[in-house]
Amino acid sequence: MVVTAAGRPLARFSVVDLTTVRSGPTCTKILADFGARVLRVERPGGEGRERVFYDAADLHRNKKSVALDLAAPAGREVFLDLVRVADVVLENFRPGVLERLGCAYAALATVNPRVVLCSISAYGQTGPYSDWPAFDLALQAMGGAMSLTGEPGGPPVRMGLPMADLAGGLFGAFAVAGALLRRERTGAGAHVDLSLLDCQVSLLTYIAQYFWTDGGIFLWHAKPPTNFCVQLLAKTEWRTILETPHLAARIDDVKFCSVGHERSPFTDNSYYVDGGGTNRDALDLSYYSPTA
Repeated sequence: MVVTAAGRPLARFSVVDLTTVRSGPTCTKILADFGARVLRVERPGGEGRERVFYDAADLHRNKKSVALDLAAPAGREVFLDLVRVADVVLENFRPGVLERLGCAYAALATVNPRVVLCSISAYGQTGPYSDWPAFDLALQAMGGAMSLTGEPGGPPVRMGLPMADLAGGLFGAFAVAGALLRRERTGAGAHVDLSLLDCQVSLLTYIAQYFWTDGGIFLWHAKPPTNFCVQLLAKTEWRTILETPHLAARIDDVKFCSVGHERSPFTDNSYYVDGGGTNRDALDLSYYSPTA
């Protein structure tokens, strides 16, 4: 979707952003990209670490900022004044912090019953792990993502992207948009409780479904780094990919053309997704075997 200046769907909404690090700022960045007016609340006393992060220009684009001390009565009053005219408040403090500051959802709803508060935390606002701190690495581990990366027989490996934090930002933006749409119908605000662990687990999709269906654990590890993997979905794609200059000489390579009773992947449906991929393991073994 291309969002133009004239067609930003969230342009009429204002957001007060209390978030730090990555998950929360990613959420408000997306909201700002779609036109929302985002005001970051920074801690007073210098620029703080949020402005010296190497990706601050990306995380905090399209946002304005103000410095407030929420622990001080004067700062809290200014914050509540902002809430009175805001549509959304985002925070990713540890559970209980906002309440200790006198700014829990009940207090915000008192000054603005239509406000949507989105609380992003590692394990949710309630539950046995709610008091635990966590960053992306721990959430990738607990959410199962690290067990799916790396090489066969090797240890779990962190994904190159901070996927747990990024997922929290994506799901958070979608949840906020949904709460605003619900408010159009009901007139009431909402408190969205977003757990980063829940977001990470949800990304397991069909891999989790394998486990819940029959208890199986699906391990899709990387191939050895000296090789490459190409996924082809149509018969014509074999010839297209192999006709590239550096592969043209292998157009009739026996490893591609004689796996499984002399059947060729150029003509046999069983090598393709629409044919069930029944010979996929045989093709892998043939191509990656040093003796093939």
